[in-house]
Amino acid sequence: MSDSKFPGMSLHVTIFVAPEEVPKFLAFLRTAYEAVIKEPECTFFEVYTNPSVPGQVSWVEGWNKDFKWLMEVMDRLPGWAAAKPEHFEGKYEG
Repeated sequence: MSDSKFPGMSLHVTIFVAPEEVPKFLAFLRTAYEAVIKEPECTFFEVYTNPSVPGQVSWVEGWNKDFKWLMEVMDRLPGWAAAKPEHFEGKYEG
């Protein structure tokens, strides 16, 4: 852990999707991505797939605020609202 006074943070997420459904999931995730990158506090948002592990999708978000701030406001951020797990069900399945 760093002693840095910088309030920023990065959020790392990894999920597993049926390999044949990855393209559909990524298309859906793009909606959340487009909304999140418009937030002034978001410094970056990167999405990755792992060719060695079919179905693995990861993303990293950089924020110039701390974790407490993110937890307090995430439900009000349009990108987060679009990315809630309950919104995924049935939207990227075949």
